[in-house]
Amino acid sequence: MKPGWCRLLGLAGGLLVLSAVAWWALVFCTVVAYDYLSLTQATVCLGLSNGICELAMSLCSAKIRHWLDIKWYSPNLLWVGLTLVFAGLTFSSRRI
Repeated sequence: MKPGWCRLLGLAGGLLVLSAVAWWALVFCTVVAYDYLSLTQATVCLGLSNGICELAMSLCSAKIRHWLDIKWYSPNLLWVGLTLVFAGLTFSSRRI
């Protein structure tokens, strides 16, 4: 794979990871502020979707409206971004 494509994969992945972290922060800063979860528990929700995270998001969205009207977070964007970053790194280290 050409080096330009590898850089593009890495850049796109990095932008997706940053977007996922910003999305998570918008949703879970309110969850932490209302003590539905501690910051440590909310950090787990950055990469995993489980019942505790979904419950905290639903309790928060029922009580507060976010300024962008974002009510939920999905970690899929984070995993796609990380996959692209690692694919770019892997292909750039191999001379194909």
